[in-house]
Amino acid sequence: MAAAMGSYAGGTYHGFQHALSVPVAAVLWKVTTISMGVASFLLLVAGVSAASSGQVRRWLIVGAVLKLAFYVVWMIGHDEFRFVIYDYGSTLAILMLLVIAGRTHGVSGHRAYIGSGILVSIAAAGVQQSGIRLHHHFNHNDLMHVVQMGGVWLLYKGGARLRDATRDAGGPDDSQP
Repeated sequence: MAAAMGSYAGGTYHGFQHALSVPVAAVLWKVTTISMGVASFLLLVAGVSAASSGQVRRWLIVGAVLKLAFYVVWMIGHDEFRFVIYDYGSTLAILMLLVIAGRTHGVSGHRAYIGSGILVSIAAAGVQQSGIRLHHHFNHNDLMHVVQMGGVWLLYKGGARLRDATRDAGGPDDSQP
């Protein structure tokens, strides 16, 4: 829901910013960046919950809350999208480390979906930085969003297969439902 809100607000901002008053456009952009930070936070907490339990989980979630709080305070005073990328990228890096280390618990295939989603997201960031322009109405930012849709779908498919680490007594290997 947070990613959907950020996408909706961001799409509205990009599509209509010239027709909106400056204050309305500014609020839409803040909703975009803060919503994406919340989405990043929720993704991180899902990964932590699938990889840890007990006191370790509590401390990791406290760290995620502090990361979100710092991000929100920072973004209140900043508008550059690169800070959204830094926040989301750090979450994806942590999640990839958990997946590679085999720490996450879930239904068979969750690691492949999550790892692929992260790689597609990295590819989308590369497209965004490339400056590619396929058409004067379809530039690198537009193409990045198309590629990122695939990354979000893969992350969703993997996330839907995650299981709480405290309920999986069989270890971190994939378990069947």
